[in-house]
Order: sequence, then C-alpha cells, then structure tokens
Amino acid sequence: MDHFLANEESIALVMREVFGLGGVPLAAFAETFAKRVRQPLDDIMCRGIESGELRREDVIACAMAITGMLNMFILAHVFGRAAIDRQIPLRQVEHYLRGLAEQ
Repeated sequence: MDHFLANEESIALVMREVFGLGGVPLAAFAETFAKRVRQPLDDIMCRGIESGELRREDVIACAMAITGMLNMFILAHVFGRAAIDRQIPLRQVEHYLRGLAEQ
C-alpha cells in the first residue's frame, strides 16, 4: 500500500493501460506482479508459518487473498476516484492475519 501511494501516478497510468489491453499483455503483467509483489509476501507468509506465528495454510492462496484485498482499494481509487485512506485496507489485512494467527 505504501509503494502504491508513493508511486500512485505512474502505477495508476500503467494499470489503466494494461487493463485495457487484455489477453497476453494482461497475463504478462499478472506474471510480473506475482514475481515482484506477491513473491515477497509469499516469503513473509512462509516465515510466519515456520515461526509458528501463523497456522499452516496454502501460502499462495493466502498471499493472493491479501493482495486481492489491497487491490480492491487501489482499483476503486484508480478507476473510480474513491478516496484512499491507507489505514482502512491495512485494517482489513490485519483482520485476515489475525484469523491466520489463531491456532
């Protein structure tokens, strides 16, 4: 969320352009997104599971759920001009992680 807010103008431009292309370009964008954005989150989730802070779950599915939550706020902002308050999406992720922490 911090990365988006710090680079909002350029990320928003790319999102508007890429989503309009569809097909192969959108698939390439999704692959890059998975490597550059979701992979670090996958790693964080794995460390949380290994340390016992999070229960054992499907890391990829959980990381996709988290990025999906954040993306909904970003997309609403980019395409719908909805105001974006950093704390609201972070609270949503916090609720989700609290559920993963319950043993």
